[in-house]
Amino acid sequence: MRRGSRHQGELEMKLTIDRAGLVRITAAAADVAPAKNPMPILGSVLLTTKATTDGHRLEAVATDLYVSSRMHAACDTETPGTVAVNAKALKDLAARMPEGSVKLWIDGTQLIVKSGRSRYKLPTSMASDMPPVPSAPDGMVQVSGATLLRRLSAVGPAMSTDESRPHIACVMLDDTVAVGTDGHRLHKVEGGALCFSAMLPPKGVSLLTKLAKAGDLEVGVGSDRLFARQGDHVITTQLVDDVFPPYAKVIPAPDAATAVYQVPRQPLTDALKRLGYVSDGVRFRAVAGAVELACEDVDTGVGSESVDCDATEETPWIGINAKYLLAALTAAGGDEVTVRTAEPLDPVVVTGDGFVGVTMPMRI
Repeated sequence: MRRGSRHQGELEMKLTIDRAGLVRITAAAADVAPAKNPMPILGSVLLTTKATTDGHRLEAVATDLYVSSRMHAACDTETPGTVAVNAKALKDLAARMPEGSVKLWIDGTQLIVKSGRSRYKLPTSMASDMPPVPSAPDGMVQVSGATLLRRLSAVGPAMSTDESRPHIACVMLDDTVAVGTDGHRLHKVEGGALCFSAMLPPKGVSLLTKLAKAGDLEVGVGSDRLFARQGDHVITTQLVDDVFPPYAKVIPAPDAATAVYQVPRQPLTDALKRLGYVSDGVRFRAVAGAVELACEDVDTGVGSESVDCDATEETPWIGINAKYLLAALTAAGGDEVTVRTAEPLDPVVVTGDGFVGVTMPMRI
């Protein structure tokens, strides 16, 4: 890793910042900066002092070339400048510093971090080596954080983690609909309009979920990137340039089900969690007034559960991945869910509160 030098005009900076502000902006940068990367500079956060009409601020920028974070906090600047330093190291150090103000300045090719009687030196990198990060565009739309969070948290667990299959290793947002699938299950949720459409990769989903948890935000979609801004924090994520599968064909028609019944969501969730200690593979069926569940494993034993429901007749046993069914129950929300089943090798459908979860059965 190349180090900076004063004659290059990059390593000139001295400022004082509140510890809470430093923790906030470095934590946002560390969420983006990869811990391991063939390009070491991508593990850095670029710190730059900025003078505004409201005073001075320290801006922290990080990117892994696919997603980026830009955030600032108020500071008192004695000498303006810019420097790149390891994002995780500075975040961890800031989080452990005493409460109060923190002084940052450059000494040679090191960043000095001082608070009270604590003083540390961190190696720096060339600020000019950091890849450029785009700024938020004009014309972004206001989006409800609660609405976006509902979409992402409902369908995110079903998206594929296989990066070699980008068309499903993503979440598809299409204004009023969101969908995620990994080929073994599919989650779909509908609701109010988001006023934008995009296919987001896993890291983009994670960053956008964190923003949505904090409240409302602004979103803009460019030709290949999504921008999201919330207060002084702007993130970008590269969009997936692929065609999402025709998900509607995967969802069985309501009249394809031979059994439809309502089940209290929390008791069924609790039963599946207990059975999960024995095996991920669970069998279930409906009988008059209840759902029966069972599993067994040669090493961990045998388990069975029964949960009240409004079923009126017995259905065949169906094998299913307990974790997948749990994820669908969590995504559905509400007090009750509707379960639709047919034959043992047909998909199991769970619905509730605008959510549809389709889970393929497994042989047990």
